[in-house]
Amino acid sequence: GLENYRRIFTDPDFWDAVQFSVVFALGGVILSYGIGLGLALLLVRDIPLRGFLRGGFIVPWVIPPIVGMTAWRWMMQDERGAVNQLIMFFGGEPIYFFNDPTWTVIATIIAKAWRSFPFMLVSLMATLQSLDATLLEAADIDGASPWQRFWHVTFPQILPMSSILWVLMTIWSVNDYETPFLLTNNSASARNLMVYSFQEAIFRNLGTGSASAVVTLIVLGVLAYFMLKLQKKAEDLA
Repeated sequence: GLENYRRIFTDPDFWDAVQFSVVFALGGVILSYGIGLGLALLLVRDIPLRGFLRGGFIVPWVIPPIVGMTAWRWMMQDERGAVNQLIMFFGGEPIYFFNDPTWTVIATIIAKAWRSFPFMLVSLMATLQSLDATLLEAADIDGASPWQRFWHVTFPQILPMSSILWVLMTIWSVNDYETPFLLTNNSASARNLMVYSFQEAIFRNLGTGSASAVVTLIVLGVLAYFMLKLQKKAEDLA
């Protein structure tokens, strides 16, 4: 009953999972959106090999998580990993990603952004291609710089879709079991609410694990409500 909720709310591991979930979601959303937006602004232009690049950037989205995360784990291992080999090639010191809690979190966010940016890219490309080109032409005639055209003309037009993507990606990040579990081999430094609920229910106590899952469901429900509100607002603006 309610005793299970009291137990998880007094469990330090639960609050560690909440903290990691927030950092993981925010970091993943910011990084994947930044990469996706930058590439979308590039690929809507008529550049060489645009079709090939568009197809290539979708690959991280379609690769099975166990394959992608295993590859990232190999690349981020100690001195033998590709990432540390590259760092040492340029004269840096190797980074032990899975021995330091801070670097473990950073590695998980990087892997999450790698998995997620293709969805941001495709969604933002579709949005950018549907914008009113006459507004950009008018800004160009008025002497606006490229940054001014983006910030005052392009970004306000893609903001409704961007808001939906932010909330949707936050939901997926909170609900993401594969990335932290597979990449870090279930490290205690990288357990979000989904991993915590699974570990609690299977290995410790089914009641408290179920309570944690219900709390996670409530969080996801609140986020889904805001996403639907933003989607309705975007449709009204359209």
